[in-house]
Amino acid sequence: MPVERMRMRPWLEEQIDSCQIPGLRWVNKEKRIFQIPWMHAARHGWDLEKDAPLFMRWAIHTVSDSDRATGSFLDAHGRSESCDALLYQ
Repeated sequence: MPVERMRMRPWLEEQIDSCQIPGLRWVNKEKRIFQIPWMHAARHGWDLEKDAPLFMRWAIHTVSDSDRATGSFLDAHGRSESCDALLYQ
């Protein structure tokens, strides 16, 4: 029997509540606003595992190309009507 993957919003809430990704946190849980740690991949010294663990986890969860982990996450987030986020560098 195939395993159904979680939709983005419940998956994100699970990641936020797990407190396993530094900087990923609720800004206002009642309003469902959260903050995502993010550093642009063009920055010197950027490392996928250190600087983009949320994006890498999404790529693994969705079985997408890890080379496009950030783009895959942001594309899915842009299509999701139930997600609000604050991105910072």
